[in-house]
Amino acid sequence: MLATMIAMLVALQEPSVAECGLISGADTLLDEADGRLVLLGEHHGTQQAPAFTASLICQGVARGEHTILGLEMSATEQDRLEAYLLSDGSEAAIASLTAGSWFWENSRDGRSSIAMLSLIDAVRRHRAAGASIDLVAIDFDPVADADLDDTPHIRDQAMLRRARRFIGDADNILILVGNVHARRTPFVYGDLHLETIGSLANPDEVYSLRLGVLGGEAWSCRRADGATECGPHASPAYVDLDEHRVMSMDEAIEAGVLGIEADAYHRYVFLGESDVSRPLLAPTD
Repeated sequence: MLATMIAMLVALQEPSVAECGLISGADTLLDEADGRLVLLGEHHGTQQAPAFTASLICQGVARGEHTILGLEMSATEQDRLEAYLLSDGSEAAIASLTAGSWFWENSRDGRSSIAMLSLIDAVRRHRAAGASIDLVAIDFDPVADADLDDTPHIRDQAMLRRARRFIGDADNILILVGNVHARRTPFVYGDLHLETIGSLANPDEVYSLRLGVLGGEAWSCRRADGATECGPHASPAYVDLDEHRVMSMDEAIEAGVLGIEADAYHRYVFLGESDVSRPLLAPTD
């Protein structure tokens, strides 16, 4: 009887799919992925990409499925994440998550943003309500991944190795990373040739989405005159795609989206104009 009452209370707190804020066409993505690693290739430093990821998590929760979210932060952060998920999300809990963390205190490329904390907190709140969801830091750990030190594309090798362990253990496996890491094909620019999570994986292991924004601003780092400058930068608005929606790659290319190839991702997800999300912590220097 007690177990039944608890289950009923949890069910009352779970969202419905209609409450998840999915954009047009997104409701079928988890089914299309069919247990593969869903590589969510974002432009760092926006509010839109973490919010879209949260909507997919919400859908998995509403369907009563087990979801794993992997984030592009060093696996050395895992204990901090676990402690935060067990917390009340208070300012003290946020301080424990971030104090002394290289990721939160020093990463300035858009990943350690306010929006990223909001995504992590969404996982905390879903889990507190009884959802089956895990959060994993998948990026390179200098100790645990020391065997990869002499291999090329070391971060992507480490992230793939950590992420592919989840295949078969969850209904939905969402991996939020930069858009280059999410490519199904190597990134080639002049003499630069980068293998990615998607290109290193077996084709049947990944389902890759390019999260696109056009217009607005994003927090990113740029190299100029020998120095790196991090801050809000404009996202070019060179074509109007109208409705926020999931598009085929051919449709996106025909509509005028630049810098993508048809075989680089499975789908293009248009999230509209971007709103900048600043680093959670102010620079200490």
